Amino acid sequence: MSWLVGIAVVIAFLWCLSNFPKQTLGLTAIIAVTLAGLYYVLVHAPEKKRERLEAQIKVSVEYNVGNCGKTSPLVVLIVNESQQTINRFKWEINAYRPGYSSELTDFDNYYSTDKIIAPQERWQACYRLPRSLISKEIEPAKLDYRISSQSVWFAD
Repeated sequence: MSWLVGIAVVIAFLWCLSNFPKQTLGLTAIIAVTLAGLYYVLVHAPEKKRERLEAQIKVSVEYNVGNCGKTSPLVVLIVNESQQTINRFKWEINAYRPGYSSELTDFDNYYSTDKIIAPQERWQACYRLPRSLISKEIEPAKLDYRISSQSVWFAD
């Protein structure tokens, strides 16, 4: 049924364009500029602001049994260099053999924290290895660990 409304709008626009070309084109230009402005204000600008904020969040991971022990040997450090407070942070830890590009972890490598991290604050915690690494014949200390798939929830 909505296709009928679409056809009616197109026919009405074409009729107005043929009978009142200057007015129709002027009104069309005003509507187009207004919609572009609304898109910029409501969608584009907030996305860019969020991207700038997310770029100011630094996350690193390292294998360190000395700091964390054998049960949770991955030290994750989150540094909030932005001016916004972080309410929640979610990330993925990937492991690679040095000199190789294939990821060794499966689907159990997602981690999160609801620790509130104020602007310019650092926070670190120890986490377990992904279960898929424990079952493999790989020495975890010799792997390269990287953070990916970050999601940040900022305080309003």
